[in-house]
Formats: sequence, structure tokens, C-alpha cells
Amino acid sequence: MKSTKEQDRAVRTRQLDEARWKAVLNTARDAIISIDREGTITLFNRSAEDMFGYSASEVLGESVGILMPMPYSSEHSSYIRRYEKTREARAIGRIREVKARRKDGEVFPIELSVTEARLGQEAIYTAIIRDVSARRDIEELLRRERDLA
Repeated sequence: MKSTKEQDRAVRTRQLDEARWKAVLNTARDAIISIDREGTITLFNRSAEDMFGYSASEVLGESVGILMPMPYSSEHSSYIRRYEKTREARAIGRIREVKARRKDGEVFPIELSVTEARLGQEAIYTAIIRDVSARRDIEELLRRERDLA
């Protein structure tokens, strides 16, 4: 049986670990979003708030489809179901460039990396997202200059 001192130390260690995790999560420059197997947003860090224009409280518990333009927003749940059934990964484990949608409706290019974690029977899908709008703008400017030359 653990002594009160050992129990207190374990609680402090757990609290410190949680504080470290939150600090890392909320100081990351990229957006970090997690969803469950139904496509419900379960985690939305500060960079995601800045990138998409939603507060975490506005999106937690909502469908991840609100962050996607059509037709992806309406098809996303079928992507998850297909993956759960076939285990054929089309996005998971890869880095892809796709489109996303901000709260104000603006569609913009992102670099998306999705991973899967399992906690018992529970699936957690986490996306690391980088807004590549500035990079696309520079590439377009260089293309135009090259075409003019």
C-alpha cells in the first residue's frame, strides 16, 4: 500500500505531466486537431483557433466537416467508416496538401498529416495542419514572373 507521501508525489507528477502536455500542445506552431471515429472534434489547440478562426469551445463536440469545403465536409464520415472497415489508409500516415475552410468561409490550402492512435477499443485520429497559403502565393508570383520573362 502506498504511503500518503507517495500518493501525493504521484498526483504531483501526474499534474506536472498534464501541464507539460498542455504547454506543448498550446505552443505548437501548427494546428493540432483530434477527432473520434465519428468525426467529432475532441481536441483543438490554440494554433487551430488562430488558423480556422473558431475558439475551441465553438468546435469541440462538432463534426470536423465544419473545417472542410464541399464535397469533403459531407463525405468525411464515409472516409472514416471505409478506413475502419478496410484499414486501407489514404490519408493516415501520409502528408497531403488539401483545402480547408475557415470560420468566415475562406477556403485555403493546408498541408495535412493524420495519425491514428488506439486506446483499447477507442480510435483517436490526430491531424497536424500547416497553412501553406503564403507558400502558394510565393509560388504563384514566381510562376507569373517566369511567364513574363
